[in-house]
Amino acid sequence: MMENYRAAVILVVEDDMTTFQLAEIMFRRANVTNKLYHAKSGIEALDFLYKRNGHENAPTPDLVYLDLHLPMLSGTEVLEKMYNDPELSKIPTMMLTGSESDTSMMVAREFGAVGYVMKPLDPDKIMETYTFNKKVKIRFVVENED
Repeated sequence: MMENYRAAVILVVEDDMTTFQLAEIMFRRANVTNKLYHAKSGIEALDFLYKRNGHENAPTPDLVYLDLHLPMLSGTEVLEKMYNDPELSKIPTMMLTGSESDTSMMVAREFGAVGYVMKPLDPDKIMETYTFNKKVKIRFVVENED
């Protein structure tokens, strides 16, 4: 029996526009055509997630890529708020980091991060990140390479 899946709603929280644009390119190189939503700060990410301050019509993400190092409110602070919210804690979150030795990753795991992706982003890693949680019936929309 085939299960019904829908295209994942993906939120990328990244303060550096060049890194976000690189993420878009890497998703395209992986043939992933899902729409990427962008929040430039931890505060904007929470506004998006709580549907407030201009984001009232924002979709609920199925997957969040969250930069660890954000201005004003760090990625781990955003993750902690998500972790303590019964609804937001259900959203799988992948941390974005430029350092494998970042001690913040240990804290992020304590607050429910399901993994991390190293920057700069790699198309193969992007494709691996959506298979980590079998409970979430999401999928990337992948174009056929005919």
